[in-house]
Amino acid sequence: MEKVLEKFKALYQGEERLKRHSMLLLLLLIPSIAAGISGVIDKEVPKEILIPALLLMLIFMLLSIIPGIFYLGFWVDFSRSRIMSKVGLPKLTLGSFVKGLKVLPLFIVWGLYGLIIGGIILIIPVIPLISLISSGNQGDIGVVGSIILFFILFIILYLLVLILYLILAPFFNYIYLSFIEDFVYRPEYFNPMTLVYYMKMVFKDTMLVMLKFLLAAIIINTVVQIVLALVIVFASIAAGVCGAMSSGDSENIITPVTLIILLPATTLATMVQYYVCAMIGLASSDAYVDIYKEQIRLPDPAENNNSETTEE
Repeated sequence: MEKVLEKFKALYQGEERLKRHSMLLLLLLIPSIAAGISGVIDKEVPKEILIPALLLMLIFMLLSIIPGIFYLGFWVDFSRSRIMSKVGLPKLTLGSFVKGLKVLPLFIVWGLYGLIIGGIILIIPVIPLISLISSGNQGDIGVVGSIILFFILFIILYLLVLILYLILAPFFNYIYLSFIEDFVYRPEYFNPMTLVYYMKMVFKDTMLVMLKFLLAAIIINTVVQIVLALVIVFASIAAGVCGAMSSGDSENIITPVTLIILLPATTLATMVQYYVCAMIGLASSDAYVDIYKEQIRLPDPAENNNSETTEE
């Protein structure tokens, strides 16, 4: 785990550390507001508040596409800096947005591959069971037994998909890293067999990295979730008291005052959670870059030309 700690430490080294981490937090603000609004909306919210809140949530969700693309470009700059053995976080610039757009098709295609594989694993095995339930010919187990069997099978298949994703997802990094070397689309970047090729090359090393960062993610997220849960509880209590005082109704305490108190708390908690997840993702990406550089990366032609020129 020493290498894992080194990767986290490297995120807080380099130039302009406070500024660059602050810019990353600002990048997470709009998605956090969207998630924060969704976190305070429930069935107890009056309709006159619910409809505007839903509209705001929809607006911020659509606006979140822009920082999402910026973050993709930020990850590109981060990975390229790690390929060049730099530390710290890169600058967030308008160029990050352009790079995010360039790498977006790869994320979409491989995301679709993942959805297709997951859908096949989840849907096809349960089709016969659904047909059995709908036909009414359940035999000795009955309708209730068939439904219970369906949920058990679905949970097992869901866990199978999750495990499969944990195994395959790290190898996506090598495809993205190969692409951002020159941003030239090649057929192999969209070929599922490319993933198999990388798995044959570096399966053991990649799985060790994945398991280490999975353990780190579980520990860190558990601690963060406990702290944030306490913050939300105290904010909810304060909002409830203020709501009851402002409305004069102890039974219906969901008021604009309540939301004004709760929304900043849920937004802040979400932003912290997103930031923590971003740090874990960047640290793990740094570890995958090491594997890419040492065992996968092809020599840069420009580097070869420079070395030949130097020799002459």
